[in-house]
Amino acid sequence: VMSRLPDLITDLDLPLAELHAAKLDGLVLPVATGFRAIDRPDGRTERITAIAADVPERMIVSEESAAWIWGALVEAPEPLRLCARTRARARLALSGVRVAREVRIGDDEVTTLITSADHPVCVTTPLRTVIDLARAGGRDSAAAALVAMLSGGFARAEPAIAFFDTTTGLPGRRAAMAAIEAATTSLAARRRSALSEPAR
Repeated sequence: VMSRLPDLITDLDLPLAELHAAKLDGLVLPVATGFRAIDRPDGRTERITAIAADVPERMIVSEESAAWIWGALVEAPEPLRLCARTRARARLALSGVRVAREVRIGDDEVTTLITSADHPVCVTTPLRTVIDLARAGGRDSAAAALVAMLSGGFARAEPAIAFFDTTTGLPGRRAAMAAIEAATTSLAARRRSALSEPAR
């Protein structure tokens, strides 16, 4: 039955109770506000398709949500984190499921992904995602996503540090650099631990 369903299954396809039962049975996995069958792909296209309806015009997927889109996180984080260019005249969607903020962001810090229905959705680049996560003010979920972005090779720490080194007058600059340093220290400790484990 699952093979006949769309890539993103919602309560328009099956009753919500049935979807949750299928999740408990290991037949589907949650993807943002929907589900996908375990034998279906779970790449960037599927992920951006899953949240596209919740991303208003002129908004950009950012922070933990962008880290999930790039593949650094397994599960879609909540709330959905968005940003808008300063003076973009975007309607900032503030609610329990969507959080948005205005930012200064260059065209080279945003990329456009295309959903399975050929709908464009803007996402911060991996490097900008790392920069935003580092500036997230010590939020635990952001710190974990930052480590995941760096450990997964989606972005490197050095360009992010260079950004903060060369951008003066940026609020939270020192704290952001400390967050990146903490993330790289955590990664180094993990690698040392993995190397010291006896072979089985």
